[in-house]
Amino acid sequence: MKKKLLACLTTCSLLIAMFASTMTVNATSQTIKPIYQNELNQAGRNSQTSRGINIDAYVSASLNGVTSNSSKAADNPYGSTPASTYVYSTVANAGDLIDVNSKDITLHANITNTNSSATVANVSLRLDNSGFTPSATNYADDWSVDAARVRGNDIFDASTRSDINIEYQFKNAALGTTTTTRANVLASGLPTGYTWSDLTRINISGNLQPNESVKYNVPLKLTAKADAKSTYTFLFGNTSGGVYRTASLIFKSINRNELVSSVLNTRILATYRNSDGSYMVAEKKVQDLMPNATSSNTKFNNFLMQILNTYENSPADGVLTSNSAYSISTLDIFNAIHNDGYTTLVRNDNTLLPIYAYYTNGSLTLKDASGSPVSVSDYGLNFYAQIIKVLDAPDVVNLKVGDSFNAEQNLISAVNPVNSSPIPYSDLTVTSNVNTAVAGTYHVTYTYRLADGKTISITTKVKVSARDASSNNASSTPAKKAKVVKKRPLSPKTSDSTSAASLIVLCASLTALGAVVYKRKRF
Repeated sequence: MKKKLLACLTTCSLLIAMFASTMTVNATSQTIKPIYQNELNQAGRNSQTSRGINIDAYVSASLNGVTSNSSKAADNPYGSTPASTYVYSTVANAGDLIDVNSKDITLHANITNTNSSATVANVSLRLDNSGFTPSATNYADDWSVDAARVRGNDIFDASTRSDINIEYQFKNAALGTTTTTRANVLASGLPTGYTWSDLTRINISGNLQPNESVKYNVPLKLTAKADAKSTYTFLFGNTSGGVYRTASLIFKSINRNELVSSVLNTRILATYRNSDGSYMVAEKKVQDLMPNATSSNTKFNNFLMQILNTYENSPADGVLTSNSAYSISTLDIFNAIHNDGYTTLVRNDNTLLPIYAYYTNGSLTLKDASGSPVSVSDYGLNFYAQIIKVLDAPDVVNLKVGDSFNAEQNLISAVNPVNSSPIPYSDLTVTSNVNTAVAGTYHVTYTYRLADGKTISITTKVKVSARDASSNNASSTPAKKAKVVKKRPLSPKTSDSTSAASLIVLCASLTALGAVVYKRKRF
């Protein structure tokens, strides 16, 4: 049965190898912000420029009295630069994370002519997030203009010249699409039947004078908050001079936003992996060995899944979100359990897997000993880790002086942590000081060595006690022959029944004979 159980403990595919290192925490990560900036790209807001027309754009928001801005727009000179040069993180391109509970979300844009002469600006802002190139990007219609926050029917700065051609596009299900100009809206209001929440596009065209800017601030609201998994992209296109370029503001909404420190210092839950891919909670004696998750053995990053070639140098975030990737160093766990016959996962080259990697939004099928589904939080914990039982032997063996002890026969099982095959006894290092000729407490230890030198061991305590007095006499001097009294069986065998019947007949005959003799003697 134990072999069958151990055979089920196969390598977990969701845990990814990487090299564990000491955490470094960015100071900026210690505050919960409505817009959590990409720690991999701290260069500030991106300015996309085409023919001297510069687009500087960002989003601001507030949460619990804290206001923050987006960090960097993705500058994509579409068609001229490989995607790898502007993909900075696992959030699409260079995106940031925005809390779904944020308030006062506002899109800011500043279009400036950096040339020394008047230059035509052809800039488009797409708010509908559909039908825009590159087609590979996935857009969601979960943003809209917050009509309640638009004042005076104008989203542009008051300094913007009225003769600059600015066009609005509106769309709703009942009336379809219509266009109008900023000048018409200022003079007569919005087209009949439309509201600012129907705004889908802003187009700016016409000459800008040297150093002249057009500024606007679009109040926004996040309309989809249920699952908070969509990636949102605001696209700015510039077609000046026939060169098409885009600057994108990219966000992934989050519904979890808390300090990493708030989830640490709880014991890591030990689990076994079942053959069906589910996990089973390990027994209590193992749980009692497990270490706590701390700032030294865990590492969080909200923008980069931790892989071997990036883990060491990737920033460690102090804020945990629903987008976080995180890792647990296996060394603390291994050191806590390896002398009891257990290990963390071992790679195919028979070396210890240095870290376990997870996503906070990942799924886990966890069962208790009875097979009932449970969650890690049911144990008051936040972290779990797979372990493997490699060596199994009795905790204690009790012997008497003179008994025999076989170390190999004492070992219950030895299972290879890579492929669950039996480990030959010859591959183990066995140390023993057991002497059954002398009473005392001894130990036998079985050790399996990984290719990287790390060892897994288990120790059996062997207690040899003196025999009692009668046992000692029996073994040292010839024993007197004991008087044996045999009891008649309660249910005799058939052969015994025949003998008994004969005996009864004999007794009856003797009794009769005695009676005759007695009578003869009397008379």
